[in-house]
Amino acid sequence: ATQQEVDLLSQTEQDQTLIADAEKLRNKKILVVEDTVENQLLIRLYLEKLGIEVDLANNGLDGVEKVLSQDYDAVLMDMQMPIKDGYEATQELRAKGKTLPIIALTGYAMKGDREKCLAVGCSDYFSKPIDRNKLIHVIAKYF
Repeated sequence: ATQQEVDLLSQTEQDQTLIADAEKLRNKKILVVEDTVENQLLIRLYLEKLGIEVDLANNGLDGVEKVLSQDYDAVLMDMQMPIKDGYEATQELRAKGKTLPIIALTGYAMKGDREKCLAVGCSDYFSKPIDRNKLIHVIAKYF
C-alpha cells in the first residue's frame, strides 16, 4: 500500500471511531463547568451538534449546586475558576457520593496535572485547546 492509501485508511478508521463515539453520546446530558464564555460556546457547539443536551455553570460553586439538584450523565470541569475551582468542586461532589464521570479541563498541560486531577476524584483529564474529536472520544469512553 502507498503512504497515501495508508493515510486514507487511517483517516477512515478515525472517522468511524468518531461516528461510533458520537452515537454513544446522543441524547446524553452534560454539564460544562467553565468560567470562560468563549470556551463555553465552543464546547456547547461541539456537543450540541452531536445531539447532546448541554447545560452550563460559570464556576465550581454553581456546578456543584447543579449536579446536586439535577441529573447529568457527565461533567466537563474546568480546573481553574473563580469562587470555587474544579479541584474543590470535584472533591465536594465525590464526598457527597456523586459517581458520574467528571472530566477535568485544564488550560495547560503541565507534568503532574493529570495526577492532581485524578487524585481529587476526576475520572479523566483533557487539556486545552479543545480538539473536538479528542474531547468526544474522552467523553465517550464512559458510555
